[in-house]
Amino acid sequence: MTTHPDAQPPLYVQILDDLAARIGREEFPVGSNLPTEMQLCKDYGASRHTVREALRRLAANGQVTRRQKAGTTVVATRAQAGYVQTVSTVADLFQFALDTTFSIISQETSVADPWLAARLDAEPGSIWLKVDGVRREPGGAVICHTTSFIPHRLSWIAAELEQCRGPFYALLEQRTRETIIDVVQEIRAEAMPDLVADSLGCEHGSIALRLLRRYLTGSGILIASFNWHPADQFTYVMRMHRNLPT
Repeated sequence: MTTHPDAQPPLYVQILDDLAARIGREEFPVGSNLPTEMQLCKDYGASRHTVREALRRLAANGQVTRRQKAGTTVVATRAQAGYVQTVSTVADLFQFALDTTFSIISQETSVADPWLAARLDAEPGSIWLKVDGVRREPGGAVICHTTSFIPHRLSWIAAELEQCRGPFYALLEQRTRETIIDVVQEIRAEAMPDLVADSLGCEHGSIALRLLRRYLTGSGILIASFNWHPADQFTYVMRMHRNLPT
């Protein structure tokens, strides 16, 4: 197939480039919101699907963050290197899971050794359902390798995980009717395990940014997930709001 030299790029790319340029010119300053999806559809004569794809890519570039009911907020005037994840609420984690896809590599029963037990805040010798997989951007690029641990008492959920759209914690919360009270997150740089390095296409021993999240209910851990990101390709942004006295 021959591409005509004057062929226009896809509309979502045109919208992406235009919005990125307008942000760069500070037409939309850092901290401000972009117009709503509906308004952007009118402005660009595009479908909502097309506008959402442009905004998704703008978010992946690290220039904006997207939150339900809060709109699309500008966080940087220029694209950032690698993948950028911005989180301020559990809802942001849910949106991250919806905007990406997860492919399961393996599921198996695992017994917690002292190292794992200490990180899960569990008893050594306790039994867990271990789920390994990779998370990808819609374009197919791998973002991270994830290893999740689900308590043995909930291992019956294994048969439903393959069809899960969205985060595992949301499926577990819905099916068990256990409400998540807290999410405890630990971030540190570590050498990748060999399985992780292989799935990310990195050399063995490469350094990763490892995010461990434990989702806690009144009954204990609902799920715990190790998320391994290549350290030179991932930026984690956390926004905290300070309540000032009135």
